[in-house]
Amino acid sequence: MRRASTIPPLLLRRLRYRRILVALLAILGVSVYFGRPSGDDWAIYDRQEFIVTRVIDGDTIDVAAHPRAAPTRGRLRGGDAPEEGGADRPPPPTGAH
Repeated sequence: MRRASTIPPLLLRRLRYRRILVALLAILGVSVYFGRPSGDDWAIYDRQEFIVTRVIDGDTIDVAAHPRAAPTRGRLRGGDAPEEGGADRPPPPTGAH
């Protein structure tokens, strides 16, 4: 025969919900930890396709992983392109050095 519990049913229900919540948060934390890419940028982004959303100047571009993703600005390595003007000056005419 089982002894009657002296803990009120409301408290038992709260304890059960708390255990379920802690278990779900633990599962979420583990899935986030193991679901993220590991390694350096070269290992993560090598051989991936991106969409060029905007060309800023000769060596600076905005890229996105998919059409609705927020763009990320990047510079092309080894490029020595002149800057195209600024907020206070117009771009140089074509062919002028």
